[in-house]
Amino acid sequence: REIALTKIEYDLLLFLITCTGKVLSKEDIFRAVWGSESQDTIKVVANTLSNLRKKIGENSDYIRTVRGGYIFSVNQAE
Repeated sequence: REIALTKIEYDLLLFLITCTGKVLSKEDIFRAVWGSESQDTIKVVANTLSNLRKKIGENSDYIRTVRGGYIFSVNQAE
């Protein structure tokens, strides 16, 4: 099904997909998607990921919180 995403949500999802299987810190994600760092890095990444998970619904299990950050995985065993 088609899902309406903001540009940032799309860029975030694309980045996660290109890094499938790798643990990504909030700082790594922020630098790659937003292009810099700020004091609000953690909040911005967490809020955007939360919005993205809500939009992709039942497929939100592909984006998992793990020790050290987040991981995108199409295989639940990873």
